[in-house]
Order: sequence, then C-alpha cells, then structure tokens
Amino acid sequence: MKVPDRTLARFLMVGVGNTILGLAVIFSARQFCSEVVANLIGYLIVVPVSFLSHRDISFRDTGNRKAAFARYLPTILAGYAFNYAALSVLLSAGTNPYLAQTVGIACHVLVTYLLSRLFVFLTPLRD
Repeated sequence: MKVPDRTLARFLMVGVGNTILGLAVIFSARQFCSEVVANLIGYLIVVPVSFLSHRDISFRDTGNRKAAFARYLPTILAGYAFNYAALSVLLSAGTNPYLAQTVGIACHVLVTYLLSRLFVFLTPLRD
C-alpha cells in the first residue's frame, strides 16, 4: 500500500506516542485535581516532547529551531483552545470524563497538524 502523504503518516505515528504520554499524565493528574487542571498539566509536560518529535520525525524540519518553536507555541495554544472548548462542552453535557478528554485530544490533533504543516515547520526535507 502506497502512503500518499508520508508527513501525515509520520505525524499520526508520532502523535500516538505523544497522545499516550499526554493521556497517561492527564489520567494520573485527574486523581489529584480537576479535569481542566489535569488537562493543562498534560499539555505542559507533553509540549516540549511533542515539538521535538514532530520537528525531527514528523516534518523533518531543517529550519531554525527557535523560530519554529516560536511559531509552535501559538499553534499549541490554538490546539489547546479547541481541546478546552470540546472538553468543557462535553463535561457540561455529562459525558464520561475519559471520553471527553479523548475527544478533546482529537480536536487538538486536527488543529495542530494543519497549523504545523502550514505555519510552523517551513523547511522540511523532501520525501
């Protein structure tokens, strides 16, 4: 089977690892704090790992690391905003917290992929 977009395939594979790490942190932290605080803790721990893994593996970016990170932070904030909105709506509707957290992560993935591809990692190696 030929993969039409290798960058997307790599992004999804790297993202699975980052998501597992993030959900492990969130689900552990929620034992000691609110859902929203647990979600924020997950972001604070995973953001640096996510940036480096997506830069080096997913997008194979060769540009300036500091400049890319400066563009990555607003991308993560946008992803977090969509995550937070989904989480808030679902929790207020009585959705199971584990499902709500997972849907929030899915919203984050969609937003951050698009912005990473179009705005953050501007000098990728060609496949």
